[in-house]
Amino acid sequence: MPGPIAKDPSIRTRRNKTSTRATLVKKAAPAKPPAEPAATAEQAVERKTPTLPDSIEWYPSVTEWWDDLWTSEPRDQWIDADVHLLFVAARIYQAMLDPATKVTAAKALAGEFRQIMVQFGLTPMSRRTLQWEITSPEKTSGTTPPAKRTAPKAADPRAKFRVVAGGA
Repeated sequence: MPGPIAKDPSIRTRRNKTSTRATLVKKAAPAKPPAEPAATAEQAVERKTPTLPDSIEWYPSVTEWWDDLWTSEPRDQWIDADVHLLFVAARIYQAMLDPATKVTAAKALAGEFRQIMVQFGLTPMSRRTLQWEITSPEKTSGTTPPAKRTAPKAADPRAKFRVVAGGA
């Protein structure tokens, strides 16, 4: 008895294919001006970068991290709802750097900050887990990937065998 009819190749899908795989194109980095204050609301609209709340006097390293965050390649993978958790991460980073924060509290905050960074693909290992590949613009512009190297074929081990005269 014949088996079921095979599916059309256009509707077959691989089970081990990840839905998070993406190729992120690295944009040409403009020269950074030295220690510039955080972006104003007007500048943020132009760059589509959310501004940090004005109610907090942010440390320079936090504002620098925030600007780096919104000029990095993974930002294209985030949706508008993700901004709220990134604000939380900025607040945690600010609290970690505050000298008034106790060491035990800073350790706990560092753990939370690290987990948020992983969730947003901001560490090398998390990008690998999400299968995000960052390429430079030159590599993506019409060039073909190099051919894969294959190991030279070994001689067939059965070639040593031969027919022996008088064998049973």
